[in-house]
Amino acid sequence: MDTDILHILHFNDVYNVEEQKQEPVGGAARFTTALKSHGAGQHSIVLFSGDCLSPSYISNITYGQHIPSIMNKMYIQCSLFGNHEFDYGMNNFYEFINQCNFPWINSNVYDNELNELLGTKLSYKIIDYNNNNNNNNNNNIRIGIIGLIEKEWIEVIPCFTTSNIHVKDFIITSRQLANYLKIQKKCHFVIVLTHMRWLNDRLLAINVPEIDLILGGHDHDYQYEWIQLNKNLLLDTNLLLDKNKINIERLIIKSGSDYKTFSHLYIKYDKENYKILNIDIEKVLIDSHWEPDNEVQELVIKSTKKLEKNLDKPLGRIETDFDVRSNLVRLKESNIGNFICDIVLTAIEADCVLFNTGTLRGDRIFKAGLFTLRDLMTILPYLDKLSVIEITGSQLIEALENSVSEYPKSEDNEKCPILIILVQNYFRTIQVS
Repeated sequence: MDTDILHILHFNDVYNVEEQKQEPVGGAARFTTALKSHGAGQHSIVLFSGDCLSPSYISNITYGQHIPSIMNKMYIQCSLFGNHEFDYGMNNFYEFINQCNFPWINSNVYDNELNELLGTKLSYKIIDYNNNNNNNNNNNIRIGIIGLIEKEWIEVIPCFTTSNIHVKDFIITSRQLANYLKIQKKCHFVIVLTHMRWLNDRLLAINVPEIDLILGGHDHDYQYEWIQLNKNLLLDTNLLLDKNKINIERLIIKSGSDYKTFSHLYIKYDKENYKILNIDIEKVLIDSHWEPDNEVQELVIKSTKKLEKNLDKPLGRIETDFDVRSNLVRLKESNIGNFICDIVLTAIEADCVLFNTGTLRGDRIFKAGLFTLRDLMTILPYLDKLSVIEITGSQLIEALENSVSEYPKSEDNEKCPILIILVQNYFRTIQVS
């Protein structure tokens, strides 16, 4: 059997271009060095699954316009936008993507007012890959890339309304487009970039036999799963592909976040019938042993130098660690959530505080000791307004019910707040999740 290896480098959800104090330090400059070391710009295809424009303390100043020049150095060949690309509105989004030297795709979300795909004219991308870096067309394989988005986060973007945005079913869309790419465009493999939660990624893997690999975003933890295809689909008389070339197991992988990790996928395939035989996964950790890329480092310094002088100014000391890991603060009681709610409650003398913990960022533990402006802006990068309103008890209960109405369907539980109530001169935390 004649075999070959397809090399894919994948990452998602990157926010802070500067490196951090704790290992893995991450940072766009070291990240770029690691990408190059793993074949970016040579024999590896670099794919990105969305979220880079925001949030970060730098983005609060630049509206994310410092990002394109940095990511343009990473040899990205295809990308899918995520929810945070729209944090500063549509005009800023279009200005951002027009500065990128790599394509952005979107296969299933439409702008009804313009009667076209949202944000891009590309519903797919085709990459002709040659592992041997020569001009021998006999060594080429053709790869189709699809980009899928879930309606759950589209529905909560402030600059969108349900009337001007239409999200097509991602299963139907992917089946139609994968068939088109494999049959009409002669693609050997179809890879799907997604910016969806695990629940929807699993549904995609189970119900779409025509795709070969799912590279996800939106979740920040490094994780992968092998999912069994619904075998009944192989009995479908409408199946257009050769069922012998369809793998029953398909891989979903999410490659971490914040320039701290990426995935190197070694995809072994049969060169005669173009069937995937095996996928080896290497998790690449961006720690301080990677030297920063000089060009990217200069761009990072340029974007941060105006802020650096004030960012390390101490605001005070914390006597215990602040645990701001996203899988904690979005689903459970946390000391950082309690601390912020206590401050707000004290300042405005309200009866209770509702706080959306999805706005807490940093996704790490901030150690006890000096607490700086940089720490504060990393944890709270959004310039959100506080509103004081008068409501009835029944309205409060209704708000709490709404906060958990999609749990556990919405795996990030973006609606789950922390509630602090003042009762008989003491604070009581109610865990609403």
